[in-house]
Amino acid sequence: MSDALRLQALTLPVGELAPVDKFYRWALAMKPAEEAGDAARALGWGHEDRLRLVDAAADPDAEEGVTLRLSTRPLEGLVDWLAERGLSPASARVPPEDADAARAAWPGADVFVLDDDVEANRLLVSVRGPDEPRLDLFAPLPKETLVARKRMGPFTWKTKDWKGLEVPGLLGVELGSPEPGRLTDFLESVGLEPGPGEEPDAPLAAGDHQVRIAEREPAGIYGLAVVVGESRVKDIARTLETLEAEYRHEKNRILAADPAGRVLLVHGVHGR
Repeated sequence: MSDALRLQALTLPVGELAPVDKFYRWALAMKPAEEAGDAARALGWGHEDRLRLVDAAADPDAEEGVTLRLSTRPLEGLVDWLAERGLSPASARVPPEDADAARAAWPGADVFVLDDDVEANRLLVSVRGPDEPRLDLFAPLPKETLVARKRMGPFTWKTKDWKGLEVPGLLGVELGSPEPGRLTDFLESVGLEPGPGEEPDAPLAAGDHQVRIAEREPAGIYGLAVVVGESRVKDIARTLETLEAEYRHEKNRILAADPAGRVLLVHGVHGR
C-alpha cells in the first residue's frame, strides 16, 4: 500500500472571506464541518474531505496547505518515516500520550496537544517542501495503540486505512511551481505516485486523487477539482449563474473561477 492514500483537505487563504465562503457553500452545498474561529471557515460535505478558508487580512501569517492521509502508524513510525526522508516538521498535533515523545523527537517543532477525545486517534504534522504550499500529513494511530490507551471512539476521523473518493468530495488540486520537477520529486518522496499515461504533464496520484503541477509563479494552489453526482451538475450551473460567477458548462463538467481567482473544476459522476 502506498504511503499517501488520499487527498483529504485544502487550506486556502483568501482576501475576503465572506464571498468565498458563500461561493462554496452555495455552489457546492458545503456546510461548516468543524470549529475554525472568526477568521476562518472549515467546510465539508459531512464526511472527511475539507476545504479550509482563512481570512488573509485577519491572519497575515495564513498560508496555503495540502493535507494528505497517510497509512496508519504510531508516533515512532512517523518519526522514522520523516527522518528517512530528511524531513523535520514545523508543527505537530498529537494526542496527550504522545506529546513528550513528539517534543523530544522534533525539538524545533511547535507541538500542540489534541485534548478532545474525538480527535485523539491521529497524528498531524506540517512539513515544507521546495515550494509552497505547506504539506500537512495526517496519520491515524493503529487500533492496537488506541485499545492500549482505552480510546475506543467515536472519532471524527476514520482510524482504519482507506482510500477512495467521497461523492461529493475532493478530486484533485493544481499546484504551480517555478521548478515543477523539483516539486514532483518532493511529492513522490512522501508517497505520491506517477499517474497513468506518458504525458510529461501527467498528474501525480494519491490513491484516486490527482495532483497536477504546472510551471507557474508564484508557487501555490491555482485550482481544485471536486466530484459530485451527475444529477447535481445542472443545479450547480444554475447556482453559479445566480452568483454571477464566471463558468463554462459542458455535459457533466463545469469550469469556474471562485471569488479569490482560483479555478474550480466540477466533475459529475453517473449514478451518484
